[in-house]
Order: sequence, then C-alpha cells, then structure tokens
Amino acid sequence: MIYHEDGTEVLGQKAGLNIRPFRSNKAFGYLGNPKIKRADVKVKMSKDEITEYIKCANNPIYFIRSYFKIVNIDGGLIPFDMYDFQEHVVDMMHNNRFSILLQCRQSGKTITMTAYLLWYILFNSYKNVGLLANKKSNATKALARLKLAYEKMPFWLQQGVISWNKGDIELENGSKITAFAAGSDAARGESFSAMMADEIAFIAPNIWDEYYKSSYPTISSGKTSKIMLASTPNGMNHFYTLVQGARNETNTYKIHEITWDQVPGRDESWKKETIDNTSDEAFETEHCNIFLGSSNTLIPGWALRTLVPERAISLTDDMTVIEDAKPEHTYFLSADVSHGVGQDYSAISVFDVTTYPFRQVATYRNNTISPLVYPNVIEEIGRRYNTAYILVEANDIGVVVIQALNWEYEYPNLLSTKTESSTKSKLGIRVNKRTKRIGCSRLKDMITSTKLQVTTDATINELMGFQQKGESYEAAHGTDDLVMTCVNFAYYVSTDMFAMLINPNKFKAEYAKEFGKRALEMLTPAPKSINHISKNEKQLADNGFIDGSCDRGFMA
Repeated sequence: MIYHEDGTEVLGQKAGLNIRPFRSNKAFGYLGNPKIKRADVKVKMSKDEITEYIKCANNPIYFIRSYFKIVNIDGGLIPFDMYDFQEHVVDMMHNNRFSILLQCRQSGKTITMTAYLLWYILFNSYKNVGLLANKKSNATKALARLKLAYEKMPFWLQQGVISWNKGDIELENGSKITAFAAGSDAARGESFSAMMADEIAFIAPNIWDEYYKSSYPTISSGKTSKIMLASTPNGMNHFYTLVQGARNETNTYKIHEITWDQVPGRDESWKKETIDNTSDEAFETEHCNIFLGSSNTLIPGWALRTLVPERAISLTDDMTVIEDAKPEHTYFLSADVSHGVGQDYSAISVFDVTTYPFRQVATYRNNTISPLVYPNVIEEIGRRYNTAYILVEANDIGVVVIQALNWEYEYPNLLSTKTESSTKSKLGIRVNKRTKRIGCSRLKDMITSTKLQVTTDATINELMGFQQKGESYEAAHGTDDLVMTCVNFAYYVSTDMFAMLINPNKFKAEYAKEFGKRALEMLTPAPKSINHISKNEKQLADNGFIDGSCDRGFMA
C-alpha cells in the first residue's frame, strides 16, 4: 500500500506496493543493507513522491531516464541518458510481446533491455522473468547491472526484497528474475512471464533449439507474456532465421536494427580506425549487422540467404505444419530413424511434389520417441497427407520401423531402392557414402535452382550448419536429421522410379531442361556404360533425366 503523510491509503492494490512508515533505511534494510528495502516495510511518501511513482509506473522510458543508473568508463556512476534509438527499443519491447534487437557492438543493447526488465518487475506483480545469455557469466553480469541500479534507487520507489542472490532476486510483489546460461537444466520447466535472451546467435543451435522448444509454448500461451531476443550476427544460424522471419513478417516478432552509423560519436574516421585494427569482414559482421555464411556449407551462402522460414499454421513441441494436405495433391514423406535415447532425432519431412517447385509442408522431430512407437507417427502423418509415398532410412533400427509399417500397418505406399551390390530392391533407403553424396549433390542443385522450397526454420537452421567434413557433409554442431530427410528425398528424386511415381510425361522434359544436365555435371563418378542400362533408361538418360550411376528405386 502507499500512504499519505497522514497515513491514509492513496493507490491501494493498484500500485503494487506493500510499504509502511519507517525510521531509517539501516533499520529496515534487507539483511542490514541500508540500500535495499526488505519486505514488509512501510514507507511514508510525500505527495510529490506519489506523483513521481505514478509517472514511473506508467512510463518505462521516464523511469529509466530518471532512476536507472549505469557505470560509465569515464564518468563513473551516472544516470542512463538513453539515445533516441534506445528509447525506440524500450518502446518496441513495451508495446509488443515478441521483440528482436539486431544491434551492433558496444551500442548498449544489453543495458537497455536490462533497464526495461527492472521496470517490468517493479511495476508488475507476480511476474517470473528469465534472463538468458550464451554464458552464465554474461547473464549474471546483466543481472548485476540491474541490482546496482536497484540499490541506487530511492527507498520509496523500491519493492521490498525477499531474496537477493548472485543469480536471482525476488520482490515482495511476487515478481522475480533469474539469470540462466543457455543449456542450463535449471531453466527447464520454468513458466516465464517474460524472457530476455542476449547474444543468442552465439548459443549453439542445438542448445538453443532445445531451450526454445521447451520454453516458447509456455510463454506464448499467455496474453501478455513477452520474449525479447538480442544479438549481433554470428553466421547464418537460428538467429538469422528469426531475423529474416521478422523482416519478412513470416513470424510475429517485431525487429529493431541498429548499425554503427546510428550511434552518436561514430563517424568515417572511427570506421576506418576500427577496420584497420580488425578486418573488413569483422566490421561488416559486428557493426553493419551483415550475416556472413560459412564458405564450406553444402548450400552456398547466397542461396541460404534466400531461404525464409514460413509461418506455421500449427506448431507443437514435435510437429511443424506449414500447410495441410490439399485434395488431389501428391505428397512424399522422408523419414530418418534414431534410437530415441535423447541424442539424434527421429525426423520427418513431408514434401508436396504435385508441381514445381517441390515444397516442404510439414516436419516432425523427436529424440526420445521409441522406434516401436515411431511407425505409428509415420503412418498417421502419411495418411494425413493423402497417403503419401514414404521413404524410410533403412540403416540399423530403421529396418524395424519399415517392417512395422509394412506388416503391422500395411501401409500401401512404401518405397524401395536398390543398391549397386544387389539385384533386388529393398524397402527403404540404405544410406551410405554413395547415396549420401548423390543426395547431397541433388539437394544442392534443387535448392540453388529453386526447384525445392525448404520452409521450416529448424530445417533451415540445420542447412546453415551442414558443412563439409572430409569427403562428406555433416552438422558442424548439433544435429542434421532434418537435412538428411531432405538428402534422402533428393536422392530418390534422381532415380527413374520417381518419374514413374509422379507423371513422367509432365515432368520429364521440364526436369531434364532445368535440373538433369547440371546434376550430371556435378557427379564425380563416370556413368555406367550405356550398354549396361535398359532401353527405357537409355531414353531417359538421352533426355538428361537420369544417368546410369543412379540407383533405381521401386515402389513396394
């Protein structure tokens, strides 16, 4: 409660305070600290203080400018005199639930977000706030700045403190804030009213995906909960896809971008000095907000930059649906299989292959599902998409999944492939160096020639980290299971059976013209002698549709 000097209540519950008259700060400080008011302490306020409190409660920018103090290298402890663009950032976070801040180095992004979080927990009751960073030390440093500013606030403006630790604080209005490192188990299961994630581009993609997948549904389910993300670029990863989604309005994030030339005091001479002391590439990344891709990814950087995740019409922990099945459309389901022990993922991509460009319309990913249960998931998704053609990876435990689909579920559209060493076709696709190489080659060509649209951010994130290692390609960090569903799909597209599955008269000429010739040039092994392929294959090969080095696929 807030009281006049005569003891009468002024704002009551609306103010969110519980304060009483006091004799001295030292007597009523938290654990004897005279700078921090403990819980259950009443403070007698003047009329001016009450007016000031109301201004702060109604306007976070006014509060930050008036009462948030920072440590300046030259000036010591000073008021936070925000730049105009920092005010715009606060306004964006305050008026939007989902915010992204793409901001250059040393431009005050962390302190701006931290200042807003202090306002948020002071003037809102029962808010649980997560302060996440790429390292625990960075998260606790941001919290330390918030705590310092809190200590410098007048006693009458403070909430009483219940706990005041290195990694968290809790106030008597029920609000609390906790600092976490990315990947920390302590963050699991928390229901946050707001989450600030700093330097997320420097969090390993697999760690970020796991945390975001577990936290986002809880936060997004509220009506006023907030997610605030910030970083400088660090290659084309999960942060890049979120930024692109915000730029293209394919997600619900609002974005604010700050480059070096918007920061007061930085001019061309500063730019030249910075480049001389670093490099052009470092300046572009850290000060111009340019996302630079790796030079050894399967998909070249220019093509990766064209991949924009589409907004899902349905999103769960495991399944992302971009588009539901359409009548008379043909779908292809590619499934990768894992042991379900929390490491690699069992993954599914569903592609609409009715017409060019082929389009990814749904994905599924789960790293704990048992191989005994997984066939049921594949069967349900396949039926959902017009009894899609299904190609399952047949390595290791994949054979068990294929047998269940074939014998238990009697799924009609299971696909088979044939290896070089066998004259008989077998259900699924046995992934080896050769099939992976051909699949990677085909996938690269399909994406760069806009014959395949990859639409989910999880798949795009994996593609951005799918890099050459030795003679093959694999994830530079995290997993590549969704990419492998695309690789296996692209491999099957290169076989003659794919043309027979779809409409060969419709696709043969177009595919030969736009894809076949380039694909042939990209393959390193010499094609088989024309005498060793069938008359039908010879005709297709003459048209540039296949070459003799491709395995022939067959439908079961």
